[in-house]
Amino acid sequence: SGKIVSAIRNKNGSSLANWFVDYNQSIRSVNKEAIDSVFLSNHDQGRSGAYFGNQVEKTKLMGSVLLLAPGKSFIYYGEEIGMLGSGEDPNKRLPMIWSIKDKTGIPNNPPGVTNSKKQDYTSVEDQLKDKDSLLNHYKQVASIRNKSTWYETGKLEYIDVNNKSIYAMKLYNGQESIYVIHNFSDQEQTIKINVESKEMDSTHKKNKLKGNTLTLQPLSSSVIYVK
Repeated sequence: SGKIVSAIRNKNGSSLANWFVDYNQSIRSVNKEAIDSVFLSNHDQGRSGAYFGNQVEKTKLMGSVLLLAPGKSFIYYGEEIGMLGSGEDPNKRLPMIWSIKDKTGIPNNPPGVTNSKKQDYTSVEDQLKDKDSLLNHYKQVASIRNKSTWYETGKLEYIDVNNKSIYAMKLYNGQESIYVIHNFSDQEQTIKINVESKEMDSTHKKNKLKGNTLTLQPLSSSVIYVK
């Protein structure tokens, strides 16, 4: 997660895309079937829900980058609702918060927990009802990723669009390709990209592709399909 979080904080999507391509090419040079394992946090680390505090849109972008990264993406349970947990290990391993009101099926906290009260702010139940929640964002981006297996097996190409804040990568296999593009800026960005396609999925409804011109809303993502 260090690379992803640092790039978002520095609004430097370009360098992260370049790094992902270089790293994947390096592991494939050792084993052509190598697949990178990408994650934000795990049971031994502070939870990713605290990385950007109350800046929910950056947390959503972090999730988008994770799920649309080349390789196999792993979600540590609770990241999709922004669960917190740091310090002693039991704090990082609290039970999933399915509901605030209905505790049926939710186990007791592990021994040694010191900050469980900080968790009483959200749940799966609540976020499923909120179309703008982090959980529904994860669901949307996961559905985009599930349209293609090339995130794991496709060839990779870094796309330089002459804009530091833009992460742009091409994943391809044979005659078909997908372009994964994230805007790490908190401002709308317009870029030129050499594609011929009208098929695109985006995390923001105002992202627009017109000819070779792509307009991205702040901290949003788009995937362009070329066949």
